[in-house]
Amino acid sequence: MGLPHDGASVGRFVRKTVGILKRSGWKYEVHAMGSKIEAAGLEQIFEVVRTMDEALGLLGTERVTIWLTLAHR
Repeated sequence: MGLPHDGASVGRFVRKTVGILKRSGWKYEVHAMGSKIEAAGLEQIFEVVRTMDEALGLLGTERVTIWLTLAHR
C-alpha cells in the first residue's frame, strides 16, 4: 500500500496497517516497499486489504494507492 504524506512521518499509518495484519491471523511479512500476505484464498486477502484501506481513511489520509500482485494455486 502506498501511503501519501507531506514529508512527515508515516509511522502511524504503518503501525495501524501492521496491527490489522497481526489481527488477521494470516502469515505476513512487512518490507520497506510493501507487505506479503499469505491467506487461504483471495476473499481473505481482499478483506484484509479492504480493512486496511478503510482504517487509513479513518486516520485522515486523502489518498491511498494499493498495488496487488497475486499468486495462487
